[in-house]
Amino acid sequence: MNAKDLADQIISRAKNLQQFTVHVPVGRGWMPRGTIPYDLMVIKGTAHIRVYDVSEEKAIEQVRDWMESMEHDEGWDG
Repeated sequence: MNAKDLADQIISRAKNLQQFTVHVPVGRGWMPRGTIPYDLMVIKGTAHIRVYDVSEEKAIEQVRDWMESMEHDEGWDG
């Protein structure tokens, strides 16, 4: 793959991004660890996380991966 093909793929992906809000139940007093790469609001035990991706499935996968990465960080007690 040459530089032009790579650039074309990146531009195509950017043009197809959509905004999704992923809703995740969280425990009382839940706080994310480290950098929060998304817009996030917690209301009544549910985290509402705004994500940009090409599909809802990919957005959910992004959030799942992020939340799992917090569980593996040192000092995580959630």
